[in-house]
Amino acid sequence: MTQTAPLPPPPPLPPRSHPLATWAMVCAIAGLFCCGFFTAIPAILLAGMAKKKIRESGGAYGGENMAVISGVLGWVGLILSIFFTILTILSLWYMFRNGIDVESIQRNMMPH
Repeated sequence: MTQTAPLPPPPPLPPRSHPLATWAMVCAIAGLFCCGFFTAIPAILLAGMAKKKIRESGGAYGGENMAVISGVLGWVGLILSIFFTILTILSLWYMFRNGIDVESIQRNMMPH
């Protein structure tokens, strides 16, 4: 009878992502698509905190790449929010400065 060699042990599981990195990603995506300032700033802060906690964990937690990407997306969302806020303010200023002609707006919106 032949004996087979025992199977090698399975490779170790990768470390679990830190919850702060996950929440940073959620806030960054929300800040990018719908919530602007209200979630982009927390995404930037949570990403920084997550990177620090991951480094301090000594390998117990992973997710440093997620935290970095969350920080970048948070900054992009913040910059876009600032840009669109300025654009809105300038548009409103222009409309009020030149007078709002509601009738012409309604006329242009009606199908011909």
